[in-house]
Formats: sequence, C-alpha cells, structure tokens
Amino acid sequence: MKRLQGLLVGTLLFLHLPVLALAVFSFSRSRLSASFDGPSLVWYLKLLNNGPLMRAMENSLIVGSLATFIVLVLATAAALGSRAGSARVRARSESLFLLPLVTPEIVFGASLLAFFSRLLIPLGLGTVIAAHVIFSLSFAFFVIRARVHALPADVEEAARDLGASPGQVFLRVTLPLLAPGLVAAGLLTFSLSIDDYVVTSFVSGAGGTTLPVYIYSLLKSSLSPEIAAASTLLLAATTLLLLATALIESRPRASFLAMAAGLSILATPVVLARSQASGTRELNLYLWSNYIAPETIRKFEERTGAKVNLDVYDSAEALLSKMLAGNPGYDVICPPTYVLAPLMRAGVLSELDHDRLPHLGGTSPDFVGQDWDPPNRFSIPYLWGVTGIASDSRLAPGVDSWNALLDPRWKGRILMLDDAREAIAFGALVLGLDPNTSDRDALARIRKVLIDQKPLVRAYDSASFDDAVLSGEVVLAQSWSGQIAKIMKEAPWVRFTIPNEGAMLFVDNLAIPESAPHKDLAHEFLDFVMEGKIAAEICLTTGYSTPSAAGRALLPRQVQDNRVLFPSEAEMKQLRPFEDLGGAAALHDRLWTEVKSGRD
Repeated sequence: MKRLQGLLVGTLLFLHLPVLALAVFSFSRSRLSASFDGPSLVWYLKLLNNGPLMRAMENSLIVGSLATFIVLVLATAAALGSRAGSARVRARSESLFLLPLVTPEIVFGASLLAFFSRLLIPLGLGTVIAAHVIFSLSFAFFVIRARVHALPADVEEAARDLGASPGQVFLRVTLPLLAPGLVAAGLLTFSLSIDDYVVTSFVSGAGGTTLPVYIYSLLKSSLSPEIAAASTLLLAATTLLLLATALIESRPRASFLAMAAGLSILATPVVLARSQASGTRELNLYLWSNYIAPETIRKFEERTGAKVNLDVYDSAEALLSKMLAGNPGYDVICPPTYVLAPLMRAGVLSELDHDRLPHLGGTSPDFVGQDWDPPNRFSIPYLWGVTGIASDSRLAPGVDSWNALLDPRWKGRILMLDDAREAIAFGALVLGLDPNTSDRDALARIRKVLIDQKPLVRAYDSASFDDAVLSGEVVLAQSWSGQIAKIMKEAPWVRFTIPNEGAMLFVDNLAIPESAPHKDLAHEFLDFVMEGKIAAEICLTTGYSTPSAAGRALLPRQVQDNRVLFPSEAEMKQLRPFEDLGGAAALHDRLWTEVKSGRD
C-alpha cells in the first residue's frame, strides 16, 4: 500500500513540477531563466505597465464571461429539451453533442476561420466569443444534462398542481434545483475559455488577442519572467475555479470563496491597468511579439490621443494566412520581406502616401528601394537582424563556419532554430547553394545535410535558444542576432558569429492593409517609429537593429559599434535576404516536415 501511495505522490510531482518551476521563476529578479536572483515581485509589478498584456487579459475576461453566459443559456435549454424527448431523440442528440468533444481543436479552428471568411465576417472579439461558445457548449451540456435527469419530477408536478404557471415552475423550482449544475458548468466553461489557445489563434482579429495567445507568441522570442508571472496568475485563477467546481455541492461557501478569489486574480490587475488607459481613436497593430516596448506605445498614445490595440503573432505563416483568409481589421502589420510579395500579389496591402512619411528620408539607403519592394510603395523597413552562430567561447573558441554545427564533438550540445526557412538556409550555405532555391535536386542535397545533422541536435527551438546558450545547456546554437546581443551584456563569453559562408539577413517591414479602418492614424504611426529618437528607443528595447540612419546616430557609442547589431561593411556583403519562394514554399515546408518527423 505504501508503495502504491509513493507511486501516486511521484506521479503527482511529475505532473506538477514543471508548473511549479514556472511559478518559482516568476519571482526571480533575473530576466533570464538560467539563473534565479530572487525573490522579487518586480515582474508582477511590470505587468501593470504592460498595456498589450493587460488588454489581452481583459479580452480573456470579456470572452470568458460572455461565452459562459451564452453557453449556460443554450446548454440549459438543450438539456431540458433532451429530457422532454423520446429515448431515440435523446440518444441521437447526445451523440451530436459528443462530436465536438472528439474533434481536434486545430480542425475546429480552421473550419471556423473558413466559415467566417466565407461569410465575410470580420475577425475580432466577436468571432472569438462565437468560437468559444461553440467548442465549450458540449462540455456544459453534459454537466447540466446530468443534473436535469436527476431532478425529482414530482416536485415540478406538485408546483403545477398548486397553480404555478410554466414560467413560475421554471424560475422557482427547476432553476434553483439546477443551480449547482449551472455553477459547475459555468466554471468549467469559463476555465476552458480562459485557457484556450488553438481555436482562438485561428479566429482572433484586431483587438481580439487573448492572454494565452499573447503568452504563446511571446514564447517565440524569449521566456521572460513577465511571461512566467502572467502564466502563474492564469494558472492560479483556473486552479481556484476548478476547485470551486469540485466543492460546489459538498462545501458551497468554500466554493464561492474559491470562485471569487480566482476571478479577482484576473480582474484586479486589469482594473488597475484600465484606470491608466485613455484615448478616443484606436489603432490596431499586428506585430511579432516583443517588437515594440509598452513605453513606445504609450508615447504614441500621448502624442495622438489614440488607444493602441497590439495583437501579436508567432510566425510569418500565421500573419500570411490571417491576412489572406479574412478581414482581421488591422491598421498596421509587420511582414518579413518574403511575405510582402504574396501579400502584394493578393492585393491586400494599401499604397503608402509618402507625403505623410517625412521621416522615411532618415532611413539608411541599404534598406530602401530594395528588391522586396523597390519604390517602398507598400512598406517601410522597421527592424532587421542576422541569423548566425551563438557559441560558448570558453569551450568552442574560433567558430567561423556553419560546419561547426556538423561537428560530432558537440553531439547533444547543438541547438537549431525551429524554422523551415532558417534550417534550409543553413543547409544551403553549408553546401554553397542558394538559400532561396526552388531546385528539387538542390533541396534533396540540403535535406540530406539536415537529416545527417539531426542526431547531433539537442533541440529545434526558436524560443529559448538564448537561455540554452547562457545556461551552458548547449555550446553552439543557430541564433537570431537580437536576442544574443541582449544576453552578451550578462555573459561576455558568449560570441555571435557571421560564418565565412555567409548568413541570412531578415528585414521586418511595416505595411498598411487595404482593409485598414484607420489609415490616417496608421500613417502617423509609421512616421512616428521612423523618427530618429523613437527608432533608437525601439532598437534598444527590442535588441534588434534599426534601419534608421538617424536613429543609429542617436544610439550610445558602444551600441553603434556593436558588430552583433551592426555588422561591418565586409560582413554586410556576406548577408543574403530571404526572398519570396512563390509555389516553392510548399517544397520547403515538406522538406522541413520530413526532417523533423525523421523520415529518411
């Protein structure tokens, strides 16, 4: 018996230790998870000043509350209707309610996106609420149905015999008897809604980013204590709500207290942050995560009197699919160079009015009039960086070639980015091929390089490669320059190298969709971020390089001379931009899927 109890305890520890580790990390003074310098509440306090994150939490509360109310109304009606039907009707209806429970969420999300797009319904908070109602309705139905079928029919009959109308019977007899089931179903629905990422990521549009979507997108750039703090709050709230569900019948008072505490954990920071918000006009941004500081957004809001709604995405493919599939309602988006071409071909970008962009003249000539948009007709450059090799110089000094990532000495201590374009570019550079190739024979050779390298790779990870290098978990990592530049401040032994074979240059641009509802304000924002002072601030806060010559001139001298952020003229000549692949994009995606799935 003791051995079985030990197994139970061990299983529970295995289940909850990762979550507890995340909660502990949220109290660390250090920004990086490689070290714990705590304890501190600094990251919880920073949440209040992170406007986009607070708005995401507010959206989660709005969606969860409205979806729960609608679900309870529909599920109660359906449960009562199932009691009135025949056995055959009940069996068939219940089997239909079971179907959403076994449908994969990704299928649910894709089908809803196609449905809303076909009906020309703009994506936003409304579509998120509708989606949450649809996927959580079945859960609530079965909880309430169980309570409905346990109701004593003689009590309702007695009420009718005493002259009560059907409405009075429902309000004074049926509803009070259903109350425990309704509360349990409501708490379950709210918990499902507040935690959902997959379906929400498909159907969210301007102003519709919820907390899980925001947190997940941040993980693509780094695992900061702010993410851990927000995740800990979300975890604490949902745990208390589920506890309230479990106690609803046995200890109703304790259940109410747990429910109030869970809702307060989410609502209190939102109320505090809301008290600081202002603005009558609205601007809807759709950027990579961590690509603009809350302070920069606040300065734009103060200058224009506008309110900025920041939504974030975790991949260029997500941006492309969202823009091509529907009308998400964004005013400014941030496509990489290779995504501009398909967006321009699809006619979803608006031509820029250069007369409203006087600060465009302060941009470095290296980033204007380029092949991806020669006259800058549809876009302006925003930030740029390089994909190179981060290394622990104490163990691997003198790294100067991509072949270092094929060295068997570092088996299990090599990290690669989880990105198809970056992986194929690595293989192409090793072989001296074009990283933007669409030639099938060249791709077959690249595939062999990646397959042969796979046993040496510890992980494919685009989120925490900086932490992995800093902690010593890996010695070599294919890395993006901006995040390595940040950790080099704390770890001078980390090196970032542009290999002899060359490296990839990525440029992220700002563009205004044709469907943007606030094009005038969007032009104001584009010009704002090109101002020298603001461009320098964005560079310092994101860690990525600014294309603004005026902004670079205002940076501290040690930043201007940092060759991770601003490579030498000779190194710049070695860089190759990502290009639009057209139909060959499917070949790259298939190759990467085969490599990761281990197919030979």
